Amino acid sequence: MTAQGFEPGAPWLPAEVADDSRLLELSFGRVFACDVHPPAADVCKPPLVLLHGLFLTHHTFSRIIPQLAVDRRVVALDLPGAGDSDRPNAAQVDDYSFEWLADAITETLEALGVSACTLVGHDFGGTLALVLASKQPDRVRELFLLSPLALTVSLPLQGALAIAPSLGLEVFRRTLRRADFVRFFEQGLSTPELLDEGDAHVFWDRLCRWGGREAAYAMLTQMPSVVRLRDRFASVSVPTTLVWGDRDQIVPPDHATRLAALLPNASEAIIDGCGHNPAYERPNELAKMLGARA
Repeated sequence: MTAQGFEPGAPWLPAEVADDSRLLELSFGRVFACDVHPPAADVCKPPLVLLHGLFLTHHTFSRIIPQLAVDRRVVALDLPGAGDSDRPNAAQVDDYSFEWLADAITETLEALGVSACTLVGHDFGGTLALVLASKQPDRVRELFLLSPLALTVSLPLQGALAIAPSLGLEVFRRTLRRADFVRFFEQGLSTPELLDEGDAHVFWDRLCRWGGREAAYAMLTQMPSVVRLRDRFASVSVPTTLVWGDRDQIVPPDHATRLAALLPNASEAIIDGCGHNPAYERPNELAKMLGARA
């Protein structure tokens, strides 16, 4: 085992794809990286790095990774504070600010030997992808942003999950329940029936591990600062594809057009009948956009 519950050579990968997933020891703690690749002779594209969204883990990309890893290295990170990564105390890591997380991702990529890559970010991970590209344009060759939280947005969280962030950490910790979390995840899908109970268990289990709720709360409270990042985003000139589902109830699809007007080199790709998480809901269509081998 390289990390809790994750075994190299897992049956969800094609037989020819090697699994080097592991926990990396970094300056602020450990980060889990799902790191898979084909034989060296079959690698013909830059590495693909995947960044997940709020309350989630790298597992949100599990339906698309096998298709992408047949001709390139694919790295899906558990962000610090999430998944199987460590949860540093928020006070010691700038309350999980976008700047700190982007630097933490950079340190992780350096430890993995990834010097230049195509960066894919979903939701909160899309915001981080933009910040990272603005700080280190030479490291990011291309961006794919999946419903990123890059413009001012009021997350339509339901029930206790909606009010807890405004009332403080202790309220958030005490009132956040599995039912609230599941309803929120279902709200992000075009139809609730698409949620796999096993996936819901993985996400909820990781969120509830020691320090997970505190880290999620810190990230959630960073959202108002997005408005101050507009000038940074406007400096990102790498080719950027904005991928949105037309049934996204978390971040309205019109954000794609608004964000495309802000970014110098952006195009839009709308997936019909899809909700907030294209990698989970429409992995085949997204894989084609990312250049997966047919």
